[in-house]
Formats: sequence, structure tokens, C-alpha cells
Amino acid sequence: MSGPPDPFTFLPARPAATLSVGVSVLVQDEHGRVLLQRRGDDGRWGTPGGHLNPGESFLQAAQRELFEETGLICPDLHLMPLPDALIDGPAFRISTPRGDRYQVGLRTRGTLSAAALDLAAPDDSGETLALAWFPLSDLPPLSGAINVASLNLLRREQGLPELPQPPA
Repeated sequence: MSGPPDPFTFLPARPAATLSVGVSVLVQDEHGRVLLQRRGDDGRWGTPGGHLNPGESFLQAAQRELFEETGLICPDLHLMPLPDALIDGPAFRISTPRGDRYQVGLRTRGTLSAAALDLAAPDDSGETLALAWFPLSDLPPLSGAINVASLNLLRREQGLPELPQPPA
């Protein structure tokens, strides 16, 4: 005797979807400017961040990614409260011939003095081409939906209009 019928047999077959778990690091200076890195992969700007390593907490990953990509340590870095911390949803899907990859994660936030940038020393992986402070009202071209969504959180706090999400 077989079990109950599969209620999802009507759905078309799709390539497997995977999850990519990561963290974004939002750092502001005493003037409210946000620290951005010019990325080596697409030449656009974004917040430091990346994937979690197995066994790593979100906060550990955030500190590691910040240090790797900037050479800086942010003592007051902390997880943002929910729901603002969440990185999830259809806007963070990347479609490839091998299937969809969904990016999920959490945002962290901290402050550093503007002068801290003088001590920045990103690793030599080529991931970071440049680092700079930017006012939220005058942002450079941004890399990807996660960066736009993260910076829109900060822009809303200052009463600035949201940036449009890039096309999927």
C-alpha cells in the first residue's frame, strides 16, 4: 500500500534552489556618513559584508568581514533589531542556469570616527578597491539589491526618499 498522494505534483520541475547566508555591515561616522567599499567584482559601491563560515555567528562574521574588507575593527558593532536586521525575500534572489540562489542574512550596525578611515588596510584579495565615507543623500552607484535595501533603511531614518531597487 502506498502513502498519500503528493499534493505538489502539479508544480513544474525546477532546478534546485540554494540559500546563501550572509551578513551586511553598516558603519557610520560622527557626521552620519556611511562607510562604503568600491567592490572589485563589479566596480560599484556597497557596505562591507559577506558569507558566514560554518560555526560562525552573525556578529563574528560581521567583525571578520569588516576587518578583511577594510582592516578596521568596530567595537560597538551589533545586530540591528528585527525586522530591520532581516535580509530575505524575493528581491534577494539570483537566478542562474543551475537554479535559483536566495540570499538571506542579517544586518549589523556600528559607528567609527571619520578619522578611522586613515587606518584602513583592506586585505590584498582585490575584493576592496577603495573605501570612503558617503552622505546618505549623495550615494555612488550601488552594487546589488542588498546594498540598496540596507542603505534605504538608513535613508528612511533621515527622512530621505528610498532608492529604487535594481531590476531582478
